[in-house]
Amino acid sequence: MKNILKNDTYVLSVSYGDYLTSTAGTDKVIKEQQIFYAEKGISFIHIFPFKWQLHRITICNIWGVRLDETLQLCSYQTLYKLIKQLFLSDYKLCAVFIHHIMKVNLLELEKLLDLCDKEIPIYWYIHDYFLVCEQYNLLRNDSTFCGYMEEKIACKTCSYFQKKQERDSYIKRLLKKYKQSSVFLTPSSTASVVVEKRLGNFFPIKVMPHQELKGENKIFSGNHLKLRIAYVGYQARNKGYEQWKEFVTYHKDQFEFYHMGSAIERLPGVCYIEVSFQKEGTMAMTDALKKNKIDMVFLWSLWAETYSYTYFESMAANCFVITYQDSGNIAEQVKKNGNGFVYKSLQELKEDKETLLQRYQEWLSQKRAGPSLLLANQEWSELLYKKEYSSKDEQEARPKKKLRGERNIFIKVLFYFYKQRHKKGK
Repeated sequence: MKNILKNDTYVLSVSYGDYLTSTAGTDKVIKEQQIFYAEKGISFIHIFPFKWQLHRITICNIWGVRLDETLQLCSYQTLYKLIKQLFLSDYKLCAVFIHHIMKVNLLELEKLLDLCDKEIPIYWYIHDYFLVCEQYNLLRNDSTFCGYMEEKIACKTCSYFQKKQERDSYIKRLLKKYKQSSVFLTPSSTASVVVEKRLGNFFPIKVMPHQELKGENKIFSGNHLKLRIAYVGYQARNKGYEQWKEFVTYHKDQFEFYHMGSAIERLPGVCYIEVSFQKEGTMAMTDALKKNKIDMVFLWSLWAETYSYTYFESMAANCFVITYQDSGNIAEQVKKNGNGFVYKSLQELKEDKETLLQRYQEWLSQKRAGPSLLLANQEWSELLYKKEYSSKDEQEARPKKKLRGERNIFIKVLFYFYKQRHKKGK
């Protein structure tokens, strides 16, 4: 086991995929977390389910393991042996971060968690609502956000209800099993409200935004004959992509339209700019928005976003934010920071061109500068188990527990023979 990790202490991370190749917000959090801990001299083990496929046919389900970024693929048996050996070695586990359980074999995960000492903290990250329902955006029938509704009412007429019933009992049992050492980590108060309403009081909820906002960006774009409005991120229905297409069609000659991020479909009249934090770094989107002098961004998520990197990236580029009332933390941040407007419907937005321009000009005149830097949250240091053994008595605490158990067995054996001898005497 020598030199398998770069450092003596480490954290264990779990999610649905490889954070160094995937591009979702969850992957960005994990990547920033890995970099943060590496700078602190703490190793990072990330495990995720992996489908071995040939010509799109699944040959077998195995596990991917990142040991300080180095990738290995292995069977569950090999993974279990590796983790167990680490626990028994001189390496010290500081925390477990369960970022996501989509595609994860929960029985195998449970066996891995059973290896952990009870004092090791387990953090269940709420990046979306997959712990609540397989429809991880909580869009009832893939349509309307239902996270603030009572579960009985929300689920009764939903197509996901049967699947939810089948998995609920196991997930709740799993959460209950690790209750003593677990904490929900949510990146916003919006997410906390939904988790508390739907999952109850399984364990404490800690609100910890993914980033810290530093400095001031005092540069604003403006001064365009036509305002530049951008859709930010990948094309997805839950991100409001269908509404974006309708908005572009409705105002096709009145604004300059951009798509910042990855795109498969190409709409006429839209300028496409490829942006990737995996290739260009964590400030890639903010830099692209600045470079292309984007005035407004269209962040029309249909569900209650737990955080939204795209919002803060847009804020750091001093972009005015157009959003929808059900967009969760996006809508909350817009109201809090006054750097956009929250609409009740797309129809209201489409009919609001003149007022929208007035709102933008008014906001621009106030010069409310966004942050110049978005840094990883330093609170990650405070989440680690840091027990230090300061005396010989404390160092021997665990061995003594073992010896005490052995001594108890020895006493029971002596008592058994004493009883047998006593019976014979009678």
